[in-house]
Amino acid sequence: MRDLLRRRMLLVQERTRFILSLQSLCERVNGGKHAAEKFKRMKPEKLEELIEDPYHQAGALEYLDVVRRLNQSIYRLETKVLGECKDTRTFKLLNTIPGIGRVLGMMIAFETGPLKRYAKPGNYASYACTVNAIPMARKRARTTASAATSISHGR
Repeated sequence: MRDLLRRRMLLVQERTRFILSLQSLCERVNGGKHAAEKFKRMKPEKLEELIEDPYHQAGALEYLDVVRRLNQSIYRLETKVLGECKDTRTFKLLNTIPGIGRVLGMMIAFETGPLKRYAKPGNYASYACTVNAIPMARKRARTTASAATSISHGR
């Protein structure tokens, strides 16, 4: 399941590249700004109204078709993974946290695995890299090295 979510992420990144290219093309041809979000669900007829040149129009329509197909693929992957995790306790708990939606909840649930493997909340926080973990030996070594540099340069 984790691999499917990672593939979904790659498809989302690819879709973003196509949308930004489409947005850039429309800005170059028309000079007007259009929100990138609109291109996700834009109909071909609307795009034809925006771009008059037939050659630019043909290229833009192909990009729009790719965006549409990527949307479908992303939706299929999300649906497949959601079917596997929507009944799990971890997923349900994650969805109660403000700011964590369906997709992020799935990602966290599959990336971290069973929460029982973390003895304390601090262990999970450490795994998630949300706590500062600078070893004292490194800090001392860094301080000593900067002090030596300051002395040698007469600062």
